[in-house]
Amino acid sequence: MKKLLVLPFSIFLLLSCETKTEDSSPKDKTENKDTTQVETEEMTEMMSEAAIEESEAPNLMLDQYISFLMPNEYGIYVEDKSQLEGKQLALYFNQNGLDFKEVELKTMPMKDNMHDGEGEMSLTQIKNKEDNSIPNMLLYGFYNFEGLTVPYYEGFKSQLLPGASMMLGEYVISADGDVVENEYGNSIENYKLKIEGYRNQEFVVQTFAEIDYFDDAMVTFIWAGDIDQDGIPDFLVDLSHKYSYSLPTLFLSSNAGFGQLIKDVAEEAVYGC
Repeated sequence: MKKLLVLPFSIFLLLSCETKTEDSSPKDKTENKDTTQVETEEMTEMMSEAAIEESEAPNLMLDQYISFLMPNEYGIYVEDKSQLEGKQLALYFNQNGLDFKEVELKTMPMKDNMHDGEGEMSLTQIKNKEDNSIPNMLLYGFYNFEGLTVPYYEGFKSQLLPGASMMLGEYVISADGDVVENEYGNSIENYKLKIEGYRNQEFVVQTFAEIDYFDDAMVTFIWAGDIDQDGIPDFLVDLSHKYSYSLPTLFLSSNAGFGQLIKDVAEEAVYGC
């Protein structure tokens, strides 16, 4: 993200003042003044260009509290339906990247065939009112992201078995764990995911997920891209350990604390059978 160039006040004092010495001739003072004027004009032009670049760049903002919904054609459980009113920030997973769009929604009640009784409709199907599409995500706590397109990282892998890794930009995500043989084949235990790279000129190695065992499931990365535009990967990953539900979890670098590269800012459990 481009930042506005801010020059210390002392520099302006230095440039705007003539150096006065007893031995300086009027000619010397004139030459010093001309040089200072040129340098001052050059820096003023640089600041003007930086201000223009800053005004053109999106002023992305993230709330301390972030949440999301992941609509689908079968409907999802929405505790507070009032949050679906008005304009919404929708995220679409397209072929070339992540597209942020401001949309208005239309909703329709749906029946949960596993849990609803007769006449009950506890699920909500959510669609874009304009084109009838179903957003992949609805984001809350994101500001000024509408219209932004974020490319996916090259080298992205959806799953990492123990010992495997992937390079996302200048950062490495790797997996560790034990592959255990049993009567049903092989299973993975003590699974860990870590990310490593530089932040503020400090090299950081961070373990961001640990799962003791899996029950016919596997951690799956859904997408990876630098959505907060700070050079550090952000990603959505399903951290479910069991086949009967999914646990999409959003990791953002902007919210990371001291000694961290990323932080899990929101998750949305989706249950099946």
